[in-house]
Amino acid sequence: MVELIQQSKVRLSPRQRRIELFLYWGGGVLLIPWIVVLYLNEPSRVLGVHITLLRVGIAIFICLGVLSTAVLVHRRSVASVVTAMFTATVALVTAWFLMVGANHRFSADAAIATFAIYLPVTIVMWSVAISGYRSRYHNWTASKGVATTCWLVLGLSIAFFLISFQVINDTMFLHRMRLAWSGLDVFELVGVLGTGTYLYLRSSRVALSASFTSALLFCDAWYNIVATHGATQISAIAMAFVEIPGSLYSLYVALREVYSWQPELPREQVTTLWRLVHPSAYTTLRSNADACSGELRETR
Repeated sequence: MVELIQQSKVRLSPRQRRIELFLYWGGGVLLIPWIVVLYLNEPSRVLGVHITLLRVGIAIFICLGVLSTAVLVHRRSVASVVTAMFTATVALVTAWFLMVGANHRFSADAAIATFAIYLPVTIVMWSVAISGYRSRYHNWTASKGVATTCWLVLGLSIAFFLISFQVINDTMFLHRMRLAWSGLDVFELVGVLGTGTYLYLRSSRVALSASFTSALLFCDAWYNIVATHGATQISAIAMAFVEIPGSLYSLYVALREVYSWQPELPREQVTTLWRLVHPSAYTTLRSNADACSGELRETR
């Protein structure tokens, strides 16, 4: 339990910390009245368009997420925590919309898709993220088995998606959208406030909550833009100018945290992404390496 609540090693300037707390807590406060307005005004039954593109896009995102997680786990990279949590959240949101928005005609197909692929992907990826989080300060001894599981999930996901795409209708009426969208925004509220709280507490759990928030904001923008048309789609595109930057910044916060778990990486293993996400640690690492090289030359 002590390891699970260990504080973050990321050190922010007071100004940057205040800005991030303002963004996450302020965003959470603004979400509360938005959820109420959305629940009161969103129609329960709407016409969904471009369903094929919507589902194919989500399938590609999930497969890429599982693939990147498998590769990162195989390389024992802490970034696998972020990709796994992101992928698990995308699969969870997809299962949420399938089960809540399906009518009696499509409920059987939605149940099969949910319990055959989306929930298993969610559980496996969530387990990978938690396992990586708990192993963040030492070698991940179970990485080989975890990577094999990820490859297996990837293969099953691709096979299932190829089969299910044959029966997708491009246009259909979606039901209980008031509950579906309000529920998604409640998830976002939890993610945003949770990320702000973990930033305030300087908790390493911010890596999980920020990845969760990033995926939720991304899914909100994707579903809202692709499955709508007309004036609704225009407003969705406008909201995406807030959701996409929020998703990218939350992804940055998550990566910044996970790369702080291994500040003593050998210099040859420091990637460009690691340098961008954690510049202060890279500067320290480079200075230490140069100092060691200078001492070695003097000894010789």
